[in-house]
Amino acid sequence: MGNEETTTKLLADFSLKKPANERLLSFSGEKILSKVLDLLDFRNTINKAIQNDAKLDAGLFIEMIVVERALNAFSKWGLADHAHCDSIFSLDTNIPSEKFTEANIYHYMDYLYPSIDEIQKNLVRNLFRIDGIEPCELIIDGTSISCFGEDDKDEDDEDDDDSDGNGDNTDVAADKYADVKRVHGYSRAKRPDLAQVNLMLGVNDHFIPLFFQTFPGNAPDVYMFKAILEKYERDYSSLLSKARTKYIVFDKGNNSKENIAEISELCEQQAFHFVASVRPSMVVVKRELPVLTIKDAPVIYTQKKTVLRGETMLLTLYGKPRNVLLYLNEEILKEKVDAFEDKLKQIKGEIRECIRQGGPAKERAATIEKLLRKNKLYSCFEMHVEGKVVTCTPIKEKLDEKKNLLGKYALITDDMGLDAANMMRIYKATGVIEQEFHVLKSELSIGPVYHWKPERIQVHFALILWGMMALALLKEELAKKGMEYTFEELAERIKKGRVSEGDYIYPGQTSFRIRKTLNIGKELKEIFQAFRIKWEYFDIAVSPTGNSENDSSKTTTG
Repeated sequence: MGNEETTTKLLADFSLKKPANERLLSFSGEKILSKVLDLLDFRNTINKAIQNDAKLDAGLFIEMIVVERALNAFSKWGLADHAHCDSIFSLDTNIPSEKFTEANIYHYMDYLYPSIDEIQKNLVRNLFRIDGIEPCELIIDGTSISCFGEDDKDEDDEDDDDSDGNGDNTDVAADKYADVKRVHGYSRAKRPDLAQVNLMLGVNDHFIPLFFQTFPGNAPDVYMFKAILEKYERDYSSLLSKARTKYIVFDKGNNSKENIAEISELCEQQAFHFVASVRPSMVVVKRELPVLTIKDAPVIYTQKKTVLRGETMLLTLYGKPRNVLLYLNEEILKEKVDAFEDKLKQIKGEIRECIRQGGPAKERAATIEKLLRKNKLYSCFEMHVEGKVVTCTPIKEKLDEKKNLLGKYALITDDMGLDAANMMRIYKATGVIEQEFHVLKSELSIGPVYHWKPERIQVHFALILWGMMALALLKEELAKKGMEYTFEELAERIKKGRVSEGDYIYPGQTSFRIRKTLNIGKELKEIFQAFRIKWEYFDIAVSPTGNSENDSSKTTTG
């Protein structure tokens, strides 16, 4: 670079002046997540599984897809045309940038499909070689993912339509739900206009996805639980043998006597337990909940502002004695009681106004009835019509009963030994998987799905879940070193570091192409150091111009 004076001037230029032809590339997230995937021997695992004639490094190509998709909620087209072009990966000569195309992404998805299950098992096997990662708890739950774009029409459509109403009928042929079809059915997202597919996911207590299975959007829940438990027993029982407790968790939408009986049988066969929420309005539960008060019930769970109080009791539900937890949420209870009293005051005022109005008594009574039904209070008022007179009197006992159920909930389990605190801990541990789905649907944007082919839908989920494995493993490894982050914080932090690449041109003299790192703050330095990641403050390539004969490079490493 010349003598000391020249070198000092050049370094000052590199630090302070904007280069020509500058490109700003994402950098830190790629470095960090690639390093985490190295802990899983990800690239070699992919290369061993994929057999194809492609000249590219399949493991590296898939790793780039996984990392870029974890950092950018883009479609395959968006990854190829935007994310990759703006990533440090685009400078990797092992995968020429012009080869990272949407078409090639789909080609490699098709290469992956036959080996998805084997790859996942090997990744889990590698995962458990890392100190402190073996699971204490295994939790299985499911979610539905919306599908966008027009649905394909084929000759099986009529059968699909007929199957939408069979949510509780599990006496079905196994192959009926074998293909992961986009179908319309009950939508948890309140979008019945959209087709959907279902994802069942098993995670450990470190938030790390261990195994998954996809199903058509109209597959019954009991069928899906049966299939995922069979997959666990067949492929993962030996790998997860050290899990002390294993639970499937589901909400009150799945509760019927038949479903509970089938799930109980499945759990008994596979040495699992279940924990489920139940409707507080169930007669047996409703009879017990009113006596639960903030004053008398013991605290069983606290987190930040959330305080839960409750106790267990033996109640007969769904034809058998069950271990039932009745609990209340202090904050929600107070909010709901205040809202209920405000709404009741408003409704009483509207009723008085309607009664005072003229017009036929039957019409006024019909208006009041519509108002009460709309607010689910019809049974809490007594209405009479005599001639032209309409009366509507609140029934205090029923209003008190309704108010006393607000902010109160119930759980049941087949594990008769669970006390209140542990049952709530396990149910809240579904926060692990709910958090998983939250991160998958927000930070990693697993949906909406624009694929139609069953095999590509499954590979789409696999690519994103592998990104989730990397992010969750990163979170856990940093926590061991005292660096605690939420998923949202971590996903945001690791993306901050960037690389600037550009030219410093000196007419008649040597010019330089410079890469320099930007925004590597204290937190990123700590993460880099935790994983022994090296980076360059300056990566200087000497670009010969004019009569320059020599080409050299110089790096200042952090």
